[in-house]
Amino acid sequence: MTPLILTAQEGGERLDAFVASQVEDLTRSAAQRLLEQRDPVKYVQTLDFKPDWVSCEYHTAYQQPSMVQKLHDLGIKAAYWTVDGEQAVKDLWPLQPDAIVTNRPDRVREWISELEMTE
Repeated sequence: MTPLILTAQEGGERLDAFVASQVEDLTRSAAQRLLEQRDPVKYVQTLDFKPDWVSCEYHTAYQQPSMVQKLHDLGIKAAYWTVDGEQAVKDLWPLQPDAIVTNRPDRVREWISELEMTE
């Protein structure tokens, strides 16, 4: 692999940075780390500490509906983000997340209230 030299100039100063052939290895390593994190429950069990919270993009719930319960079993709270739609709230609320991150807190509170009244 051919080395890459990046040059930037700011206010008369020139900065040259040599990017070694390890860029491809770093990219591959980063991709591997992302793959390892696709199952949040398994991933947190590999850490050398116990997180208080795990926050995931809400589509994770559709692929892993038992995730919240598994995290609760480990003593970890679960949050989903960014949940702005009524159907998503209705799908997620029965899974008992500890938090829902949203741009629409007024609407999400309303939808949750409606769900709790029907229980």
